[in-house]
Amino acid sequence: MFLTAHEVHETVLRMNQKGSLMTPLNALGVTAQTAHETGNYHHTCGAENFNLGGIKCSRNWLDGRIPWSTRKCIALNTQEFSGGKYDDYKLQFRFYDSLETYLKDHARLISLFYPVSKANVGNPWGYIAGLQGKWATSPSYYQGLTRMIITLAPQLWDIDWRLELKAYLIDAEEQGVLTSAMSDYIRERLSWAE
Repeated sequence: MFLTAHEVHETVLRMNQKGSLMTPLNALGVTAQTAHETGNYHHTCGAENFNLGGIKCSRNWLDGRIPWSTRKCIALNTQEFSGGKYDDYKLQFRFYDSLETYLKDHARLISLFYPVSKANVGNPWGYIAGLQGKWATSPSYYQGLTRMIITLAPQLWDIDWRLELKAYLIDAEEQGVLTSAMSDYIRERLSWAE
């Protein structure tokens, strides 16, 4: 399996446009998240697995209550942040047979468990703010996603990406979605990218 950020971004846009997802997804936010989670699509949860978000296995995945479930999981070694430190674990991760199947499940999880992300589908900063502290255990998850957004925006957008990201930042701040630490980090990274 070989994916690119462009392919993921375009697939999210297409599925949003067709109404194929339970809730629309922020294309840049999801692309940044999946690129971050997989090391630019080099490390997924096992060979031929389209699990681009480190989504763990669950009973409803295995018993088929989720309509697109493959009913397969794969055991992998991973690190989780808990009690102020990283520890190694062997955990079960969902097996996805396609990018579209993964995105359907990703949208389902956003719809059910990530209200801030769902409410900010039009703003990449607000969208990823809703993931912090919930999707991943790392205390620096938001910073990693911020760096990835700033890396990918010039590749994926045919617009003045810096101005667009700054406008989204102002909007997210006015909406009260970001903590001051998040805003400060974005501002620092955007000025560094100039």
